Amino acid sequence: MKIKKRSNCLSTDYFSIIVVLIFLVFCTTIDSVKAMDAKKNVLFISSYTESFMTVPDQIRGIQSAFDKNNINLEIEYMDSKRLDTAENRQLFYDTLAYKFANLPAYDAIIVGDDNALQFTMDYQDKLFSQIPIVFFWCQRS
Repeated sequence: MKIKKRSNCLSTDYFSIIVVLIFLVFCTTIDSVKAMDAKKNVLFISSYTESFMTVPDQIRGIQSAFDKNNINLEIEYMDSKRLDTAENRQLFYDTLAYKFANLPAYDAIIVGDDNALQFTMDYQDKLFSQIPIVFFWCQRS
């Protein structure tokens, strides 16, 4: 009786495994590229309104840093300079909570000035968990 070697079978098994691995890497890479090409949603929360002297500069600065083809920038104004009340703060929270529940998720939050920073810190667990938050402060000289 003659014994056959399995070397051919082993090389076929290795070849099959390599083909499957290459396929998996290729599929994963395609999904990663699609995810990178997807437009990112960024929310800028301003403590004030666009009529406050520093806010237009803040918006221009943010827009200049982003590629408009890859970033969808949305802006929400707290208007805390004119309406620094608990009622205004609650209404702002309710509006954001409604939008967060009904619109696509944000990939990042940018907050401008102290009141917006305090708001995001107060509601970080309720509204902003798992979303990176960037704070900046602007002072005109």
